[in-house]
Amino acid sequence: MYPVRDFLDVVSVKSKNTSKTYENNIKQFFKYDNVENIFMADIENVKKSEVIKYISILNKSNYSTSTINNKLSSLSSLYKWLIDTEKLIVNPFDNLKSYRPKTENKIPESLSQKESENLINNINTETLIGLRDKTILLLALTTALRKSEILNIKIKDIFVYEGFDVIQIKRKGSKIGLVKIQKDVKKLINSYLKKTNRSEGYLFVGLSKNNLNAEKLNNNQLNRIFDKYIKLLNLDKHLVFHSLRHTSISLAINSGISIEKIRDFAGHSNISTTNKYLERKNKLEDYAGDYIKIIK
Repeated sequence: MYPVRDFLDVVSVKSKNTSKTYENNIKQFFKYDNVENIFMADIENVKKSEVIKYISILNKSNYSTSTINNKLSSLSSLYKWLIDTEKLIVNPFDNLKSYRPKTENKIPESLSQKESENLINNINTETLIGLRDKTILLLALTTALRKSEILNIKIKDIFVYEGFDVIQIKRKGSKIGLVKIQKDVKKLINSYLKKTNRSEGYLFVGLSKNNLNAEKLNNNQLNRIFDKYIKLLNLDKHLVFHSLRHTSISLAINSGISIEKIRDFAGHSNISTTNKYLERKNKLEDYAGDYIKIIK
């Protein structure tokens, strides 16, 4: 009866965040405030020419390339699902390669070892908010966890396994994994929980002046926390919260451990993703330009 809602419910089983993103993208395209107002007739009547026009509008907007492709992928996924469930036979969002904006293959920026240390050491842990923020950032830097993985940690997910302090994490694709945490991180977590006087619920929550606001942090709050402290370093780099993940993986690679261990550490499903980090490092270490001697 409500095809889009049925589709989003299926997506939500794997990821509520993805489902919400899809919902917003679908509503934008169909120009409805509520997906329950989008019926099969609306979906079936979409022509490829309309899709191409929509892409043109997006290209002229201030959206980034990745955002545009994300919007198109959301809509294409809806149509693919409807085809798979035998409700449709044509996907107008298919075969749009020549119209989609080309993804820019930018090398992600990250922090150096020294910059990472400065980021953490600039946080005042005498305040509860500072203690929470330092715990979040140090956890991110030492585990390479994704933003969603950090936000969804519950207190019950932290325990001792075979003598090691670990956090149970839900990875991409709803895969469950154990992430080992450093002793300094565990100490910060214990101090933070003791000060908030909590033993259940989500680990990282909002903190009001009376410490009663125990709502789970969201993406925007996590971004603001990162921006607040990264600005203190006054770096000439484009850095976002996800840069901590790139930093963590890069620092681990620089330590010289095997690519297989890095892959497991990063939670990459395909080792080719991990190899991209190593390839960049190897190219610079054995660089042809280093063998050119002009000044003696």
